[in-house]
Amino acid sequence: MKIVYIEANPGNGGAEEYAVNLALEARDAGHDVCFVLGDATGAMVEKVREANFDMLIIPMKSSFNLFKVLGSAWKLKRFIDDYKPDIIHAQMLREQSLVILAKMLGAKTRLVRSFHRLDQFNGKMRPLMWVYRRYTDAFIATSEYVKGYLAENGLKKNVFVVHNGVPAVVVTAKKKGLGFLGRLAPEKGIKDFVLVNSKLFADEPLTIGGDGPDMNELGTVVSQKRLKTKLLGQISDKNAFFGLFNVLVLPSSTEALPLVVLEAFSIGTPVVAFDIPPLRGLIDGENGILVKPGDYKLLAETAVQLSGSKEYGIYSDNARATYLHGYTLEKMWFDTERLYDKIRAA
Repeated sequence: MKIVYIEANPGNGGAEEYAVNLALEARDAGHDVCFVLGDATGAMVEKVREANFDMLIIPMKSSFNLFKVLGSAWKLKRFIDDYKPDIIHAQMLREQSLVILAKMLGAKTRLVRSFHRLDQFNGKMRPLMWVYRRYTDAFIATSEYVKGYLAENGLKKNVFVVHNGVPAVVVTAKKKGLGFLGRLAPEKGIKDFVLVNSKLFADEPLTIGGDGPDMNELGTVVSQKRLKTKLLGQISDKNAFFGLFNVLVLPSSTEALPLVVLEAFSIGTPVVAFDIPPLRGLIDGENGILVKPGDYKLLAETAVQLSGSKEYGIYSDNARATYLHGYTLEKMWFDTERLYDKIRAA
Protein backbone atom coordinates (compact mmCIF):
# COMPACT_ATOMS: atom_id res chain seq x y z
CA MET A 1 0.00 0.00 0.00
CA LYS A 2 1.21 3.52 -0.81
CA ILE A 3 0.44 6.01 1.96
CA VAL A 4 1.02 9.77 2.01
CA TYR A 5 0.90 11.87 5.18
CA ILE A 6 0.25 15.54 4.45
CA GLU A 7 0.95 18.41 6.86
CA ALA A 8 0.71 22.14 6.09
CA ASN A 9 2.56 23.41 9.16
CA PRO A 10 5.26 20.85 10.05
CA GLY A 11 5.95 22.01 13.58
CA ASN A 12 6.29 20.12 16.86
CA GLY A 13 2.68 19.58 17.88
CA GLY A 14 0.69 16.47 18.68
CA ALA A 15 -0.81 16.15 15.20
CA GLU A 16 2.62 16.19 13.61
CA GLU A 17 3.94 13.61 16.07
CA TYR A 18 0.87 11.44 15.39
CA ALA A 19 1.60 11.47 11.64
CA VAL A 20 5.28 10.58 12.08
CA ASN A 21 4.42 7.75 14.49
CA LEU A 22 1.88 6.32 12.03
CA ALA A 23 4.37 6.61 9.17
CA LEU A 24 7.04 4.70 11.09
CA GLU A 25 4.58 1.93 11.94
CA ALA A 26 3.34 1.81 8.34
CA ARG A 27 6.85 1.45 6.97
CA ASP A 28 7.67 -1.27 9.52
CA ALA A 29 4.56 -3.09 8.30
CA GLY A 30 5.96 -3.07 4.76
CA HIS A 31 4.03 -0.18 3.23
CA ASP A 32 5.47 2.52 0.95
CA VAL A 33 5.26 5.84 2.83
CA CYS A 34 6.12 9.46 2.03
CA PHE A 35 5.23 12.97 3.21
CA VAL A 36 3.85 16.10 1.56
CA LEU A 37 4.74 19.12 3.70
CA GLY A 38 3.89 22.81 3.45
CA ASP A 39 7.32 24.05 4.52
CA ALA A 40 10.93 22.91 4.27
CA THR A 41 11.70 23.95 7.85
CA GLY A 42 10.33 22.94 11.23
CA ALA A 43 10.69 20.25 13.87
CA MET A 44 8.59 17.76 11.91
CA VAL A 45 10.73 18.24 8.80
CA GLU A 46 13.80 17.24 10.79
CA LYS A 47 12.06 14.13 12.12
CA VAL A 48 11.00 13.15 8.60
CA ARG A 49 14.55 13.61 7.34
CA GLU A 50 16.07 11.69 10.23
CA ALA A 51 13.70 8.80 9.51
CA ASN A 52 14.72 8.87 5.81
CA PHE A 53 11.23 9.37 4.44
CA ASP A 54 10.82 10.90 0.98
CA MET A 55 9.03 14.23 1.08
CA LEU A 56 7.60 16.81 -1.30
CA ILE A 57 7.29 20.48 -0.34
CA ILE A 58 4.15 22.22 -1.62
CA PRO A 59 3.23 25.69 -0.24
CA MET A 60 -0.07 25.49 1.65
CA LYS A 61 -0.29 28.79 3.52
CA SER A 62 -2.06 30.98 0.92
CA SER A 63 -5.62 30.34 2.08
CA PHE A 64 -6.92 33.68 0.79
CA ASN A 65 -5.11 33.75 -2.55
CA LEU A 66 -7.18 31.70 -4.98
CA PHE A 67 -4.48 31.50 -7.65
CA LYS A 68 -1.84 30.25 -5.20
CA VAL A 69 -4.25 27.75 -3.69
CA LEU A 70 -5.17 26.37 -7.11
CA GLY A 71 -1.48 26.29 -8.02
CA SER A 72 -0.71 24.21 -4.93
CA ALA A 73 -3.68 21.94 -5.64
CA TRP A 74 -2.45 21.41 -9.21
CA LYS A 75 1.04 20.48 -7.97
CA LEU A 76 -0.51 18.02 -5.55
CA LYS A 77 -2.68 16.60 -8.33
CA ARG A 78 0.38 16.00 -10.52
CA PHE A 79 2.16 14.32 -7.61
CA ILE A 80 -0.84 12.03 -7.02
CA ASP A 81 -0.96 11.17 -10.73
CA ASP A 82 2.72 10.16 -10.68
CA TYR A 83 2.97 8.48 -7.26
CA LYS A 84 -0.53 6.93 -7.27
CA PRO A 85 -1.02 6.74 -3.48
CA ASP A 86 -3.72 4.44 -2.16
CA ILE A 87 -4.27 6.68 0.88
CA ILE A 88 -3.61 10.33 1.70
CA HIS A 89 -3.99 10.99 5.41
CA ALA A 90 -4.57 14.62 6.45
CA GLN A 91 -4.50 15.99 9.99
CA MET A 92 -6.04 19.45 9.65
CA LEU A 93 -8.59 21.34 7.55
CA ARG A 94 -6.09 23.12 5.30
CA GLU A 95 -4.45 19.91 4.07
CA GLN A 96 -7.80 18.17 3.72
CA SER A 97 -9.11 21.05 1.61
CA LEU A 98 -6.06 20.95 -0.66
CA VAL A 99 -6.44 17.21 -1.27
CA ILE A 100 -10.13 17.73 -2.04
CA LEU A 101 -9.24 20.40 -4.61
CA ALA A 102 -6.73 18.01 -6.17
CA LYS A 103 -9.43 15.34 -6.36
CA MET A 104 -11.83 17.83 -7.94
CA LEU A 105 -9.11 18.51 -10.53
CA GLY A 106 -9.10 14.81 -11.36
CA ALA A 107 -6.64 13.20 -8.94
CA LYS A 108 -7.51 9.63 -7.95
CA THR A 109 -6.83 8.66 -4.34
CA ARG A 110 -8.62 7.99 -1.06
CA LEU A 111 -8.62 10.67 1.62
CA VAL A 112 -8.59 10.09 5.37
CA ARG A 113 -8.90 12.97 7.84
CA SER A 114 -8.05 12.78 11.55
CA PHE A 115 -9.45 15.27 14.05
CA HIS A 116 -7.04 16.58 16.68
CA ARG A 117 -8.88 19.83 17.46
CA LEU A 118 -12.47 20.77 18.27
CA ASP A 119 -12.54 24.22 16.66
CA GLN A 120 -13.03 23.07 13.08
CA PHE A 121 -16.12 21.85 11.24
CA ASN A 122 -18.47 23.96 13.33
CA GLY A 123 -21.71 25.62 12.25
CA LYS A 124 -19.96 28.12 10.00
CA MET A 125 -18.78 25.24 7.82
CA ARG A 126 -22.26 23.86 7.15
CA PRO A 127 -22.65 25.37 3.65
CA LEU A 128 -19.49 23.48 2.58
CA MET A 129 -20.09 20.25 4.48
CA TRP A 130 -21.38 18.40 1.44
CA VAL A 131 -18.01 18.93 -0.28
CA TYR A 132 -16.02 17.50 2.63
CA ARG A 133 -18.43 14.59 3.03
CA ARG A 134 -18.34 13.75 -0.67
CA TYR A 135 -14.58 13.87 -1.21
CA THR A 136 -13.35 12.47 2.15
CA ASP A 137 -13.49 8.69 2.36
CA ALA A 138 -13.12 8.36 6.14
CA PHE A 139 -13.03 10.64 9.18
CA ILE A 140 -11.05 9.52 12.23
CA ALA A 141 -12.28 10.66 15.65
CA THR A 142 -9.75 10.14 18.43
CA SER A 143 -12.47 9.50 21.02
CA GLU A 144 -16.21 8.95 21.35
CA TYR A 145 -16.49 12.58 22.47
CA VAL A 146 -14.88 13.79 19.24
CA LYS A 147 -17.22 11.53 17.27
CA GLY A 148 -20.17 13.14 19.04
CA TYR A 149 -18.79 16.61 18.29
CA LEU A 150 -18.56 15.76 14.60
CA ALA A 151 -22.10 14.37 14.57
CA GLU A 152 -23.42 17.58 16.14
CA ASN A 153 -21.76 19.54 13.34
CA GLY A 154 -23.01 17.53 10.40
CA LEU A 155 -20.57 14.63 10.12
CA LYS A 156 -22.31 11.35 10.93
CA LYS A 157 -21.26 8.98 8.15
CA ASN A 158 -17.86 7.39 7.59
CA VAL A 159 -16.67 8.47 11.06
CA PHE A 160 -14.52 5.91 12.86
CA VAL A 161 -13.12 6.04 16.39
CA VAL A 162 -9.40 5.26 16.49
CA HIS A 163 -7.75 6.19 19.76
CA ASN A 164 -4.42 7.96 19.68
CA GLY A 165 -1.44 5.87 20.65
CA VAL A 166 2.11 6.79 21.60
CA PRO A 167 5.44 5.01 22.04
CA ALA A 168 6.07 4.17 25.67
CA VAL A 169 8.36 6.60 27.48
CA VAL A 170 11.29 4.99 29.30
CA VAL A 171 12.46 6.27 32.69
CA THR A 172 14.48 4.66 35.45
CA ALA A 173 13.17 6.90 38.24
CA LYS A 174 10.86 9.89 38.74
CA LYS A 175 11.48 12.88 40.99
CA LYS A 176 8.71 14.16 43.22
CA GLY A 177 7.05 17.25 41.76
CA LEU A 178 4.74 18.55 39.03
CA GLY A 179 5.31 18.77 35.30
CA PHE A 180 3.69 20.25 32.19
CA LEU A 181 4.44 19.66 28.52
CA GLY A 182 2.70 21.49 25.69
CA ARG A 183 2.37 24.71 23.75
CA LEU A 184 2.77 27.74 26.03
CA ALA A 185 -0.38 29.48 24.85
CA PRO A 186 -3.55 30.85 26.50
CA GLU A 187 -5.73 27.82 25.71
CA LYS A 188 -3.26 25.58 27.56
CA GLY A 189 -3.62 27.69 30.71
CA ILE A 190 -0.07 27.24 31.97
CA LYS A 191 0.68 30.97 32.37
CA ASP A 192 -2.41 31.55 34.54
CA PHE A 193 -1.66 28.33 36.44
CA VAL A 194 1.77 29.65 37.43
CA LEU A 195 0.57 33.19 38.17
CA VAL A 196 -2.26 32.08 40.46
CA ASN A 197 0.01 29.64 42.31
CA SER A 198 3.20 31.70 42.48
CA LYS A 199 3.38 31.42 46.27
CA LEU A 200 3.04 27.66 46.09
CA PHE A 201 5.71 27.31 43.42
CA ALA A 202 8.17 29.33 45.45
CA ASP A 203 8.55 26.07 47.39
CA GLU A 204 7.11 23.30 45.22
CA PRO A 205 8.99 22.20 42.07
CA LEU A 206 7.33 22.60 38.67
CA THR A 207 8.97 21.58 35.39
CA ILE A 208 7.61 23.09 32.16
CA GLY A 209 8.46 21.82 28.70
CA GLY A 210 7.41 23.49 25.45
CA ASP A 211 7.45 26.86 23.77
CA GLY A 212 4.94 29.42 22.57
CA PRO A 213 3.68 33.00 22.88
CA ASP A 214 3.53 32.90 26.70
CA MET A 215 7.17 31.86 27.10
CA ASN A 216 8.66 35.32 27.73
CA GLU A 217 6.03 36.35 30.27
CA LEU A 218 6.40 33.04 32.08
CA GLY A 219 10.16 33.53 32.22
CA THR A 220 9.70 36.97 33.73
CA VAL A 221 7.34 35.67 36.42
CA VAL A 222 9.64 32.79 37.34
CA SER A 223 12.64 35.11 37.59
CA GLN A 224 11.00 37.98 39.47
CA LYS A 225 9.21 35.75 41.99
CA ARG A 226 12.15 33.35 42.35
CA LEU A 227 10.01 30.29 41.75
CA LYS A 228 11.22 26.69 41.85
CA THR A 229 10.01 26.39 38.27
CA LYS A 230 12.15 25.22 35.36
CA LEU A 231 11.35 26.41 31.82
CA LEU A 232 13.08 23.92 29.53
CA GLY A 233 11.75 25.01 26.13
CA GLN A 234 11.28 22.43 23.39
CA ILE A 235 11.88 18.89 24.63
CA SER A 236 13.97 16.59 22.47
CA ASP A 237 14.52 13.85 25.06
CA LYS A 238 11.17 12.87 26.55
CA ASN A 239 12.69 9.98 28.50
CA ALA A 240 14.80 12.43 30.47
CA PHE A 241 11.99 14.99 30.75
CA PHE A 242 9.41 12.62 32.22
CA GLY A 243 11.87 11.61 34.91
CA LEU A 244 11.83 15.14 36.37
CA PHE A 245 8.36 14.92 38.00
CA ASN A 246 5.81 12.35 39.13
CA VAL A 247 2.47 14.12 38.42
CA LEU A 248 1.50 15.76 35.12
CA VAL A 249 -0.75 18.83 35.27
CA LEU A 250 -3.00 19.87 32.39
CA PRO A 251 -4.67 23.27 32.97
CA SER A 252 -6.12 23.39 29.43
CA SER A 253 -9.49 24.91 28.63
CA THR A 254 -9.83 22.78 25.49
CA GLU A 255 -8.36 19.46 24.34
CA ALA A 256 -9.25 16.54 22.07
CA LEU A 257 -7.13 13.59 23.17
CA PRO A 258 -3.75 14.98 24.31
CA LEU A 259 -0.78 12.75 23.53
CA VAL A 260 1.10 14.05 26.58
CA VAL A 261 -1.43 12.37 28.87
CA LEU A 262 -0.87 9.06 27.11
CA GLU A 263 2.90 9.49 27.37
CA ALA A 264 2.57 10.14 31.09
CA PHE A 265 0.32 7.10 31.52
CA SER A 266 2.85 4.92 29.68
CA ILE A 267 5.23 5.23 32.65
CA GLY A 268 2.58 5.30 35.33
CA THR A 269 2.53 9.07 35.86
CA PRO A 270 -0.98 10.15 36.95
CA VAL A 271 -2.54 13.34 35.58
CA VAL A 272 -4.45 16.15 37.27
CA ALA A 273 -6.48 18.23 34.82
CA PHE A 274 -9.55 20.40 34.45
CA ASP A 275 -12.84 18.53 34.14
CA ILE A 276 -13.57 19.18 30.46
CA PRO A 277 -15.73 16.68 28.50
CA PRO A 278 -12.99 15.27 26.19
CA LEU A 279 -10.92 14.15 29.20
CA ARG A 280 -13.70 12.38 31.11
CA GLY A 281 -13.31 9.12 29.24
CA LEU A 282 -9.56 9.15 29.70
CA ILE A 283 -8.93 10.39 33.26
CA ASP A 284 -11.30 8.42 35.46
CA GLY A 285 -10.50 9.28 39.09
CA GLU A 286 -8.35 6.18 39.46
CA ASN A 287 -5.49 7.04 37.07
CA GLY A 288 -5.68 10.78 37.76
CA ILE A 289 -8.01 13.48 39.03
CA LEU A 290 -10.27 16.01 37.31
CA VAL A 291 -11.06 19.29 39.09
CA LYS A 292 -13.38 22.23 38.46
CA PRO A 293 -12.41 24.06 35.24
CA GLY A 294 -10.71 27.41 35.84
CA ASP A 295 -9.80 26.67 39.47
CA TYR A 296 -6.02 26.88 39.08
CA LYS A 297 -5.45 26.89 42.82
CA LEU A 298 -7.39 23.67 43.35
CA LEU A 299 -5.62 22.08 40.39
CA ALA A 300 -2.19 22.83 41.88
CA GLU A 301 -3.12 21.82 45.43
CA THR A 302 -4.64 18.53 44.23
CA ALA A 303 -1.58 17.72 42.13
CA VAL A 304 0.86 18.49 44.96
CA GLN A 305 -1.16 16.36 47.36
CA LEU A 306 -1.24 13.45 44.91
CA SER A 307 2.50 13.76 44.29
CA GLY A 308 3.24 12.88 47.93
CA SER A 309 0.19 10.74 48.67
CA LYS A 310 0.30 7.22 50.12
CA GLU A 311 -2.13 6.27 47.33
CA TYR A 312 0.26 7.47 44.62
CA GLY A 313 1.28 3.92 43.72
CA ILE A 314 -2.34 2.91 43.09
CA TYR A 315 -2.89 5.86 40.75
CA SER A 316 0.41 5.07 39.03
CA ASP A 317 -0.49 1.42 38.42
CA ASN A 318 -3.92 2.40 37.06
CA ALA A 319 -2.38 4.98 34.73
CA ARG A 320 -0.03 2.38 33.29
CA ALA A 321 -2.90 -0.10 32.89
CA THR A 322 -4.96 2.51 31.01
CA TYR A 323 -2.13 2.99 28.51
CA LEU A 324 -1.57 -0.72 27.96
CA HIS A 325 -5.28 -1.42 27.51
CA GLY A 326 -6.06 1.07 24.77
CA TYR A 327 -3.41 3.65 23.88
CA THR A 328 -0.29 1.89 22.68
CA LEU A 329 1.22 2.87 19.35
CA GLU A 330 0.79 -0.71 18.11
CA LYS A 331 -2.96 -0.65 18.76
CA MET A 332 -3.38 2.73 17.05
CA TRP A 333 -1.58 1.45 13.96
CA PHE A 334 -3.52 -1.85 13.95
CA ASP A 335 -6.85 0.01 13.99
CA THR A 336 -5.68 2.58 11.42
CA GLU A 337 -4.37 -0.06 9.02
CA ARG A 338 -7.69 -1.91 9.21
CA LEU A 339 -9.46 1.35 8.33
CA TYR A 340 -7.13 1.93 5.36
CA ASP A 341 -7.89 -1.58 4.10
CA LYS A 342 -11.62 -1.05 4.55
CA ILE A 343 -11.83 2.13 2.48
CA ARG A 344 -9.54 0.67 -0.21
CA ALA A 345 -11.93 -2.24 -0.56
CA ALA A 346 -15.05 -0.07 -0.66
